[in-house]
Amino acid sequence: MPIGEQLTTTTTTTQSDAYHNFVIHVRNAATRLNYVCKLNRFLKYCRLEEENNSYNGLLFDNDNKLIQSRITDFLIHIQAAGLSSATVRQHVTALRFFYEMNDITTLNWRKIGKTLSEYKKVANDRPYTRQEITKML
Repeated sequence: MPIGEQLTTTTTTTQSDAYHNFVIHVRNAATRLNYVCKLNRFLKYCRLEEENNSYNGLLFDNDNKLIQSRITDFLIHIQAAGLSSATVRQHVTALRFFYEMNDITTLNWRKIGKTLSEYKKVANDRPYTRQEITKML
């Protein structure tokens, strides 16, 4: 059984409807695993990981202001932790997908996106110079 299939069948029986709505719509197993990891990080940040049906808890009784506030605080937290811009944007994509698949479509993602810092280059890569190439050969 592929990893992605095992993840959906095993976890959805013990988890919530919100998780099931989220996972069944991600077709690619690698993307599913990435999204679930990002969602779990948000779950831990919200301190809901010990509760039964904790993914339903992320819906915060459909209180859009509270959801938006939690997402914004989480993004500020992970940026302060030093995560790269690309990783932070992956979190945003996973969270947006989770809430949209659970019919919470009225969040102001533009406002949430304004909390993101500008793109910063983490690696200091550069092309090799001619002298370096000659030296390697």
